[in-house]
Amino acid sequence: MDFSIDTKQQPFFLYYAANANHTPHTPCDALNGVPITGQAHFKNGKRELSRPHATTNDPNGWESTEWGKQRDQVGGCEHNTPERLDFIYENDVAVGQLLNYLETHDDPRNPGHKLIDNTLFIFSSDNGAENAGKESSGYYRGRKAHIHEGGHRVPTIAFWKQGSIGDGNDATSGRTSHITYGLNDLILSIADLVGIKTSPRAGFAEDSTSIAPFLTGLRDDQFEPHPLVLHDDYIMGPMLSLRDGDWKLIVGQELIVEGELKHHALFNLKDNPTEDERQNLIASEQHRHLVESLSEKLLDIYHQRS
Repeated sequence: MDFSIDTKQQPFFLYYAANANHTPHTPCDALNGVPITGQAHFKNGKRELSRPHATTNDPNGWESTEWGKQRDQVGGCEHNTPERLDFIYENDVAVGQLLNYLETHDDPRNPGHKLIDNTLFIFSSDNGAENAGKESSGYYRGRKAHIHEGGHRVPTIAFWKQGSIGDGNDATSGRTSHITYGLNDLILSIADLVGIKTSPRAGFAEDSTSIAPFLTGLRDDQFEPHPLVLHDDYIMGPMLSLRDGDWKLIVGQELIVEGELKHHALFNLKDNPTEDERQNLIASEQHRHLVESLSEKLLDIYHQRS
């Protein structure tokens, strides 16, 4: 493994989009001498689950409405196979080899340091797990690309020793932040971290909001949430949701097709992180003004981009 760029003269940027863990699940026999096929297993030591593919995690009233029933029809394909486990392991090995390169190669622009010391490393995913089972999505509802939290909520791991983001030592616990952001926010965040002065409304990353202060230590209670728009094109056609703080408004494809709103759900994710349909507040008179306010925000964003 080697980089073809000259790190002596300038910093480098590497975007590594792994084929694993995407379908089709085709793990290689070995990766740079490390065996892959046949190596992965669940915590119980087994190579695959004895039960069928899970279509939901826990109904919790999700099927109490016709809309809820339709939303949770996620198919019956088998995802917890040995091939999938090995493919996940292959991704783990590949990331480990990238880190090993950074840890073992000197930084020519910083004598006495390895590349890992002054490299910002970020690991995340562009969507939730393919499988809606508890072993993949926890208690969150839905799976990959679904409008629900299991379709979009993913973790992010970041460290940069010389940039005050962790210490680069996997033996220490690090810091955990629970703010919610979109991957598009990384564009402006990285620009801020490396000192690029720019304006998000001057043609550069207009949909990006910097979370750099939280990567470097700002407390979660100082975070001012910004609205996030999520998209779902599964099962019932295109759908959109607006995440704003603890609140999540879900609307139908009518906004995309006709420019009009058809409301489907309102969830308070702090009180109802599983998006239990029995706590769907869309018809609540008490929350009518909130629905109107969130709808206006979503329409403003829609008209700005259309």
